[in-house]
Amino acid sequence: MPGKRKGFFVAFLVTLLVLIILFMYGYVSFEINRMYGGRMSPFEDWRSYIAFLASKVPFLKDRITYQPLRAESPAEYYSRIYQRYIEIYTQKIEELTRKGKEIEEKMKVMETQKSVVDKMLEEVQSLKSQLIEEKNRLESYEKQVDELVNVLLNTDPRNLASALNNVDDKTLAVIFKRTDPTYAGEFLEALSGVNPQKAARVMEMMVGVDNTIERLESLMEQAKSSIEEMTKKEAQLFSRETYLKVVADALNNVSPEVAVEFLKKENVDPETLRIILSMMDRERASALVQYIVQNAMELLEEKE
Repeated sequence: MPGKRKGFFVAFLVTLLVLIILFMYGYVSFEINRMYGGRMSPFEDWRSYIAFLASKVPFLKDRITYQPLRAESPAEYYSRIYQRYIEIYTQKIEELTRKGKEIEEKMKVMETQKSVVDKMLEEVQSLKSQLIEEKNRLESYEKQVDELVNVLLNTDPRNLASALNNVDDKTLAVIFKRTDPTYAGEFLEALSGVNPQKAARVMEMMVGVDNTIERLESLMEQAKSSIEEMTKKEAQLFSRETYLKVVADALNNVSPEVAVEFLKKENVDPETLRIILSMMDRERASALVQYIVQNAMELLEEKE
């Protein structure tokens, strides 16, 4: 009987020990699951446990490093996550800021190019206006001469003597050269009665009036052809010298960085660059040269 009680007691203790072990295992599993969200099992990191035990042995603890895991608090976790987001957004902001500056520099270069083109178009329009004005003046003069010729042919020379005295010598020479010599002689005779000196000057000028008429006709043709050509090339750069002067004026109003980008886009060679610099303001040109030497030596190198 005592043997049976002893066996029962031992069995009870063993059973209780097993239950305690199972309970502890379950509790440990519960805590691990709660901390890691089911991503780890109790015996998964057994090497760390062995390292932990070895770190307690006097002769082994100096050779083994054991670093226990540390669970973050919610505040620490979210602080770390927010800090990471802040770093990411800061990088994005810096990148966008850098791209914004690049776009701004490109826009400045484009504005400089546009100002050069606009200035050239102004020069073209100005020249075109001058040519049109000259053409209109010549046409008006030619029309005036033809009208005077018609009037003279249908009027008694004696009645026009005073009026002829008010017309300039060159115009009278052209008119008389275009009329019949008989009529021209009568008008000169009538004019000599009012102003002999003027009549003499007109007769002298009539000798070379053919050249004057040819020159006027040549000017008319040149004006017409020039206007036609300028109309076709209105949007093109028509003069290298004018273009370089416009570029120099534009570069006087921008920073060296923008000026260098503009020169690169225009593919300016060293010789052209020297001409542009000579046309610029001295201080601006000096600052630009210094910047080119430090940051864009390729602009000073001869292209093969």
